[in-house]
Amino acid sequence: MASLDFVFLAEYAKLEPGSTITAVGAGIKGIRPTGDGPAVQLFVAGAVDRVPGEAEASMTITIQPETNEYSISQTISMDSAPEGLFATTLFAIAVSIPITGSGKYNVLVAVDEQLPTAIDLWVDTEDASSTLPDGA
Repeated sequence: MASLDFVFLAEYAKLEPGSTITAVGAGIKGIRPTGDGPAVQLFVAGAVDRVPGEAEASMTITIQPETNEYSISQTISMDSAPEGLFATTLFAIAVSIPITGSGKYNVLVAVDEQLPTAIDLWVDTEDASSTLPDGA
């Protein structure tokens, strides 16, 4: 069964030759949007472990503010795993997050109907003198 090995948010991420992910601002926990529009672009990156010969798998990324004003989901299909080999599928996906105000936004990543891994993103739309929660 496919399983999520690791996942993180980043300001920018891309896949590199040699099965590596290059990321800027990896593990981001909070942002202060600049006001350049109603949404911010971030990247969801990570790895999915696959067992030999496993049928196609899918990964769903869901974004929603804690106020539940909206919920956006995208599902990505992954081809069958090769026979006789354990495989890891790396991913780096750009996501546009509509910002409706300050607070916590949930980024949920699930593989094949398993319980999702939740990443909390704190957004502060107030002036620069306000603070994000500790660790954000």
